[in-house]
Parts: sequence; C-alpha cells; structure tokens
Amino acid sequence: NRMILLKEKVKAWLGPIWWYSAVMFCVQRFGDVINLYTGLWLIPKWVSPAELGALLPLTQIGSFLGLPLAILLTPFAKFINTFGAKGENGKVKALVTDAFWLTSVSAVIIGAYTWFSAPLIFARLRIGNASLAWLLCGVAVTSVFMPIMNSALQALKLFRNMGVAGLTSAPVRLVVLLLLLPIAGLLGYFFAQMTMNIVILGVGFWGLRRLVSHSVQRESYYDHLKEMVQYTLPVAFIMSANTVATTVQYFVIRQR
Repeated sequence: NRMILLKEKVKAWLGPIWWYSAVMFCVQRFGDVINLYTGLWLIPKWVSPAELGALLPLTQIGSFLGLPLAILLTPFAKFINTFGAKGENGKVKALVTDAFWLTSVSAVIIGAYTWFSAPLIFARLRIGNASLAWLLCGVAVTSVFMPIMNSALQALKLFRNMGVAGLTSAPVRLVVLLLLLPIAGLLGYFFAQMTMNIVILGVGFWGLRRLVSHSVQRESYYDHLKEMVQYTLPVAFIMSANTVATTVQYFVIRQR
C-alpha cells in the first residue's frame, strides 16, 4: 500500500505527460537490453555465419512486401490521432475497424505475391528454406498494423496498455528465440519476430475492446477523404523511395 501511495504521489507531482513518458522510457530501455543480448550473443551463437548475413536483407524485404499496405494505412494512423484529440471516438472506431478489414484482405494478396516471388528472392539470397516466405508475410502484415494500434492507444491515452505491451513482448521474443534458434535458425528468428508482434497487437486489442464494442457508435470519416489523400501522397512518395532504396542496397550486398 505504501508503494502504491508513493507511486500515486509521484504520478500526481509529475503529471500524466511526464509520468507516462518516464514509464515508456523505462519499458523501452528494458526491451533494448534484451535486444542487445539477443543481437550480440544469442543470434550469432545459433545462426550460422552464412545465414547471418541474410537477416537484414530478409527483414527489409519483409518491409518491401508490406509497402503497398503501409501506404494505404498511412493516413489511418495520422487521422486516428487527429480524431482522438478532438474526442471523436466514433471516427476513431471507424478508422480502426476499416484498417483491420483492409489489413485482413491485404494479407491474402501479400501472401499470394510473396509465395510467387519467394523462390526468385531466396535463390539470390542463398536461402533454401521456403517456409520463411510465410513468416516474412506474417511479419510484414503485423508490422504494418502496429502503427495503427499504437496511434489508437495514444489517441485514447491508453498508455498503460502500451507499457504492458512493451514490457511483455521483449521477454516473449527472448523465450521463443531461446527455444527455436538452436533447432530452427533463421526460421526461429522470424517466428520470434512474428510472435512479438502478435503479443503487442493482442495487448493493444484488449485495450481497445471498449472502443470496438457496441457502446461506441461508428461515425463516418468520409468527409475527410480529400485531406487524407493530400496528406498521404507526399508521405507515400518518400516512404516508397526510402524502402525501395534500402531494400535494393541490402539485396545487392547480400547477393554479391
């Protein structure tokens, strides 16, 4: 009880902005320490040097595969914050649910062209495990949806859920890596990445359960479509140029 009272006093003294900033800072540094251990010692120990050089290219190719969906969802993240700041939760609900269905449909399309392009990509990256294609697809789709989730949690000031997601996802990833890296190598690495994303999304959806319930009435945001498009076009151009350039660089370095 004393610790709880002390926490409440400190929280009241700092105010919500500084309190949650400090909480998120600590959570992120906790994740950084775990990632430092996995990146410097755990992964090099269990992934062969020949495959280790494929990690960055494969990760970047995952981002490239999800690029069309990332561009489509760019205005969603921005305007979720905009509507949330105005207290227009009905529009936030509409954006989140539409983003979810758009992601679900896009996952099928991404999976299809990933399946057809994977042999060409893997042959040039010297990767023989075709199962990685599905994991890359899963990582791409879940990674693209995460900014939408974070924007919704921020807009509704659900910082506790964000802290819980950050605090649990890094240890879960570490446990999966410890279990799978010795027996699966690269496959275990990307499975751990996807598991971490799923944990973050699961905690996020739990926090948003009231938003997507029947207690919040959906409101149309279609009057804002013009400004959403105007916002998206320049951002999409920069995003596409950066993603394509980085993917080509990593791909050529690995191939050559």
